[in-house]
Amino acid sequence: MSKQSDLVSVSQGASGDPLFIDTANNRVGVGTSSPDTILNIGFTGADDINTFRIEGSNGSSERYALDIVADGGNSVSKFMIGQGGGSPVERMRIDASGNVGIGTSSPAAKLHVAGGTGSTIRNTASAGSSWFVGSNVDAYILHNESNTPMVLTTNGTERMRIASNGYVGFDVTSPTSRIHLNGGTPSVSNSGIAAAWNVHSDYRLKENVVEFSGASSLVSQLHPVKFSWVGEDKSEATTAGFIAHEMAEVAPYSVIGEKDAVNEDGSIKSQAADYSKLVPLLTAALQEALQKIDALETRISALETN
Repeated sequence: MSKQSDLVSVSQGASGDPLFIDTANNRVGVGTSSPDTILNIGFTGADDINTFRIEGSNGSSERYALDIVADGGNSVSKFMIGQGGGSPVERMRIDASGNVGIGTSSPAAKLHVAGGTGSTIRNTASAGSSWFVGSNVDAYILHNESNTPMVLTTNGTERMRIASNGYVGFDVTSPTSRIHLNGGTPSVSNSGIAAAWNVHSDYRLKENVVEFSGASSLVSQLHPVKFSWVGEDKSEATTAGFIAHEMAEVAPYSVIGEKDAVNEDGSIKSQAADYSKLVPLLTAALQEALQKIDALETRISALETN
């Protein structure tokens, strides 16, 4: 050990002086004789690898480590936090490019979190400001400022997409309208002035097609009413429509839900009605009425001729 002024040098063998203590400034240098912080581990050469580790345990088999590795020649510099039994397992890393990996030693983005089942949360700088949740294959984009879609995926299959033009597709990877639903359910088109619901009606999507008969009798059983909604605080009816369970007795395909159903907390589990599904019934009833009118007109014309 040698001392010069306020600098204490500790050396051993032919390796030089690995430790310097600056007593005047309360600084310690490892591999550097000019420490500029409380603890300064110096870089000794362009191709050298310097590693700094802080390691400890919780008094049992659990161990923890903090590693800082600097490699000027191979560009594998990293900041690593490890944890685990025996030899600490790497849990987090900041690599030489500034990418942060949690659960992965090879972060592919500014933030890359890998879970035990392959789930990740990451931000991809090369694709703009885009946040992903999911695996590297089935990524769910939560926020995106680049010209790519936002995607929601479940069970490895895409379920919803917001395209770069703002169109939303459900089970549709190339939505062609503001809201586009696949599978025989409605899609929405927008001309820029007004929106319209378009129902898939291609014959190739249908089977068991039969004529609608007895429509007039069914329509006569419908019970149109006027009413006001609970919570409107109105003393008289403000709108018109049908009562769902009554409507279901005539056209069950137009109502969703069960009468008097409740949620687990006891709140109302409301039935819902789709009035548009009454259109075929009303059309068939009108056609039956027109046929009767035509027949009556023919009989009247015959009686007048006689």
